[in-house]
Amino acid sequence: MLRKIRVYAGNIQMRQLALAPAAATPVRARRLPDWLAVVSAEPALVTAVPAYVAISGAAQLLARRKVRRGQLGTWERDASSRVTGTAA
Repeated sequence: MLRKIRVYAGNIQMRQLALAPAAATPVRARRLPDWLAVVSAEPALVTAVPAYVAISGAAQLLARRKVRRGQLGTWERDASSRVTGTAA
């Protein structure tokens, strides 16, 4: 969830700074959501749609709040998969 929030917030910030390419339009501006095309191709995934939509929606709301509050002061990265090495 934290990764999705960070990605959405970064995308919002890029659009605000006019650094995002023209093709990077918000999902709301597209005709059909990408998840609908995925479910159309693989109907067995229809049961996962509510969870995907809920998680993505919550992440988008939290990202907008983060940007609105100006909490993007530093470059963020995901340290959860990084391992600190020990000097030999």
